[in-house]
Amino acid sequence: MRIAFFSPLNPVQSGISDYSEELLPYLARGVTVDVYIDKYRPSNAAIAAQFTVRLASAFPAAQRAVSCADHVRRPQWRIRLRSPCWQQYAAAGLGHAE
Repeated sequence: MRIAFFSPLNPVQSGISDYSEELLPYLARGVTVDVYIDKYRPSNAAIAAQFTVRLASAFPAAQRAVSCADHVRRPQWRIRLRSPCWQQYAAAGLGHAE
């Protein structure tokens, strides 16, 4: 399975960029990860070497319109459990039923 990961990375100073850099190696154990960021270069050489890093603007607009994240955020848990996106998250160990 291949996933697109949108998040700030260092040198962007935020807790999210720190957590994202910690999370990426764990995600890479089970899936292929393409990292999408804004117009800068990641300062972590290991992240830059291990992952394909692309500009977020390069992600196809048609795929952005219907993302798995939209399905996962739905409040009705039964809808989420039927969603193929939620099933992919759960299979990767990234989600749980409420």
